[in-house]
Amino acid sequence: MRKYELGGVTVQKRSRLPHWHAEHAINFVTWRLFDSLPADVLERLRAERDAARDQISRMRGSVTFAEQRMLDAALTEACEKFLDQNVGECYLRDHRAAQIVADSLKHFDGIRYLLFAWCVMPNHVHVIFSCVEGFDTSSILHSLKGFTSREINKILGRSGTLWQAESFDRCIRDSQELEQKIDYVLGNPAAAGMENWPFTGMYPDRIGEAK
Repeated sequence: MRKYELGGVTVQKRSRLPHWHAEHAINFVTWRLFDSLPADVLERLRAERDAARDQISRMRGSVTFAEQRMLDAALTEACEKFLDQNVGECYLRDHRAAQIVADSLKHFDGIRYLLFAWCVMPNHVHVIFSCVEGFDTSSILHSLKGFTSREINKILGRSGTLWQAESFDRCIRDSQELEQKIDYVLGNPAAAGMENWPFTGMYPDRIGEAK
């Protein structure tokens, strides 16, 4: 794992996916089932991002912090569009499995993190939250994935890997981006053709305080 500082934001890189962290930040995080984004698709999308970065470097000699964020955001957006095609077994389409994730998200709300909005899709999960002091995104996701994997495997009568080890995350920069991400998370089911999907939530009072 590589770790470096850019503009007051800590960037960690695992397996070529960037993870952005800042103290007291509000985070937009997506994690997914292991079979929801085939390796060849992800590699193609990464190659497209890297080619765009190389082109900028050739033109000006370097890539700015803002440009790198933009390129990484474009990669995340492309991956999320692919996830909405519901590729893979989509175990979370089973309401019992989706409920386990939803209940787990709410269980530690106010203890390890503060939720702003969340959505459990058939093959991935979106969460907007800020970490409580003493916890970070990595430890929170490790706990959530570990518990939900065991419980979902039990009810589905399966074993083995459930979640992809990597996740997509970014620090939300301002109130405008916060509104945009919340609209995206809450509107994701309808955008994917899933009307009246019950596994979403938001916390308006916290959203107002964050602006």
